[in-house]
Amino acid sequence: MVASPAVIEGVFKARTNPMQPAFLRPVYNIPLLSITPTRRFIMTTATSVSATEPGISAMRFARSATLKFLEGLTDEQLMHRPTPEANHATWILGHLAYVDDSIYTKVSGHDSVIPSNYKALFDSGTTPSDNASDYPSKDELLTNLEKAHTAFIGWFESLSDEQMASAPPEGLEIFGANFACVVATLAWHEGVHNGQLIEIRRTLGLPRAFG
Repeated sequence: MVASPAVIEGVFKARTNPMQPAFLRPVYNIPLLSITPTRRFIMTTATSVSATEPGISAMRFARSATLKFLEGLTDEQLMHRPTPEANHATWILGHLAYVDDSIYTKVSGHDSVIPSNYKALFDSGTTPSDNASDYPSKDELLTNLEKAHTAFIGWFESLSDEQMASAPPEGLEIFGANFACVVATLAWHEGVHNGQLIEIRRTLGLPRAFG
C-alpha cells in the first residue's frame, strides 16, 4: 500500500449544496459529485488515502484535544461558565456524546449506545443548568463519550469509498452532501466546542493544555 513519495497534481470537484455554508461544502474528489466548481491543488503523498481517512483522522484529533483540555478540571470547575450564556464543560461533554450518538443512530439504523435522557440534557438548544446534581458524573460522561465516539467511528470505517460518496439520510443534509462530508463536519463541530473548553480554562486561570 505504501508508495514512494510523489507530488501529485489533482482536481477536487465539489458539488455546491445550497443548504450549506461555503466552508462546509464537500472537497472530496468522488465520482458521484458534480464537477463544478473545480479546485486545483498540489499535494505530497506517500500512501493512498480512502474517502473515510481524512474525516476519521480529524475526529480522532479533535477528541484527543477535548480530553487534553479536560485534564486537571475538578468537579467544581467542570461547572464553570465564563459568562452567564456560556456552556460549562459538563454540558459540552454530554453534548458531544449525544451528537455523535444521534448521528450514528440516524445513519446506521442501530440502537443508541448512551442513556435516553441525554437528549433532554444535552441536545442543541438546551440550556445548561448550574446545578451539578442535574447531570451524570464526570466518569459516566467520559464513558458515554467514548462509547458514542467508538460506535460512530467504527460504523463509518466499515463503509467503502462508494458508500462514503452516497447522500446521508433525510434531515442530515446540513452536515454535508455525502457521508465523507458528514464525518468532516462532526470533527469541525467538536473543534468548535474545544474552543469553548479553551475559554473555560483561560477564565479559570489554568495553564495552556498545549505548548
